[in-house]
Amino acid sequence: MRSERAISADDQTHRFTVAHGYEFPFGKGQRWGSDLSRMVDAFVGGWRITGITQLRSGLPFGVENTPNTTNSLGGRQRADRIGDGSLPRSQRTLKRFFDTGAFVAPAPFTFGNGARNVLRAPGLVNFDIALDKRFYVNIPFSHGSTAAAEGSFVEFRAEAFNATNTPPFGFPFAAVGDQRIGQINSAGDGRIFQLGLKVYF
Repeated sequence: MRSERAISADDQTHRFTVAHGYEFPFGKGQRWGSDLSRMVDAFVGGWRITGITQLRSGLPFGVENTPNTTNSLGGRQRADRIGDGSLPRSQRTLKRFFDTGAFVAPAPFTFGNGARNVLRAPGLVNFDIALDKRFYVNIPFSHGSTAAAEGSFVEFRAEAFNATNTPPFGFPFAAVGDQRIGQINSAGDGRIFQLGLKVYF
């Protein structure tokens, strides 16, 4: 039971998240350029930049043994931990993210002395950014009415998710007996661009 005492699998020692936005002060209704012609305002007015920044520590994980030799008809068999297992940041690579020599197979029919969640996967650095612009237009209702013109506009959006294309690496393989132990062979999405139009009326 001593090995069950550990940090939560969802623990994030450090997490920084901020949503931000800035509307450029040019064009219709803004500090500068409110008297611009409609054509000029269509190019320089109504621009806004928004985004979400997320920085966090890596999630915890533990090291297991494969195959399971406990003969317990289910569950997992943890490895025996004979060292710390963590590597300095300068020594971590995708081929060896943690010290694989710190974990060995336990004796048959034993559960291993390694506790839960003794190591951490890579952290996350993510920047989502959007640039949008409003075009004020007359959007008629039925029968040609333009009663909604004053509050109507079309919004163009250009969005970049993971704008810096920083790889969100997954968990390393963490099973003694697997030749891939310590390796990271997966990652989340890279940079994604998206364009969109919205009509408000």
